[in-house]
Parts: sequence; C-alpha cells; structure tokens
Amino acid sequence: MAIRRHIEKTERKKSQFSIGFFRETLLKTDMCYIIVEESSKTLNKIQEIYNKMDLRHGLIFHIVHANYEIGIITNQREKEMIIEELSDEKIIRVVEDLVVISLTFSKDFLFDPGVIYYVTRFLTWENINIFSLWITSQEFNLLISGEDMMRTYNTLDKLIKKSKS
Repeated sequence: MAIRRHIEKTERKKSQFSIGFFRETLLKTDMCYIIVEESSKTLNKIQEIYNKMDLRHGLIFHIVHANYEIGIITNQREKEMIIEELSDEKIIRVVEDLVVISLTFSKDFLFDPGVIYYVTRFLTWENINIFSLWITSQEFNLLISGEDMMRTYNTLDKLIKKSKS
C-alpha cells in the first residue's frame, strides 16, 4: 500500500509540471561560435572587441568563459573582425551556420526545477545537438545548427502545446 501511495504521489508531481508561463519563441539566424584558448591577454582583447560593437541593432555577443577556453557566440557578420582581432591568440574552432532560439517566459522561471531538463530532453529525443545554452531571468537560449532549426522549432512547439494541455 505504501508503494502504491508513493507511485500515485510521484505521478501527480510529474503531471503538474508545466511551462505554461511561456511567452514567445525568437529565432536568430546567421550565428557563429568562435572558441579561443584562454590566455592572459584574451579577455582584454575580447573587452576591446566588445567596446567596438554596436549591440543596439540585434547583435548578439555572448561570452562563455570556461576553465581553459573562451567561447564567443555572435552574428556571422562579426566573425572576420573578431578573428582578426584575436589573430595573436590560438583559435581552437569556428563553427558557422548556427541559430539561436530564445524561449522567453512571462515570469521568473529560474527557481522552477526541471525546466532546462524538460526542454533539452525533448530535443535530445529528436537527436538535436545543442552547442551551447544560456539563461537569464526570462530567457532560455539554445545555440543549434542551422540544419536543425525547423526540427527544433517544431519540437519546441509540440512541447509547449503538450505542457499547456
């Protein structure tokens, strides 16, 4: 009897999960991901690049500072300038033809457990690779291949409709 009550309680919790506070999906195409080996000068150079950019017109300049490397996610049109500015640094990889899909939410979802898992699980089941993801208090951003853009969008659309029912 205790096991049955536990199973019923667990199933109720699972069915209560919802991303019903979802507001909209935004797509940004023509993105690239530049991965640079970290050095003592790299961050200073990236700061100089940032100061040159005009971020008001839809430009994305997202920096991921890891233990041994730095990833720069930006619009394709900025790629050559960034590579030129970082020419003295070791560029590990440049990945092109990427898309940023931003899920925006109408309330603070940071403290709701499982949102990231719930979204990435559905994408994994569809064999969609996520190059990077980052969140703010109202956005969940995914960097994916341009080839996977429509499949990702359709998968997320199904996920949102499923969570609302």
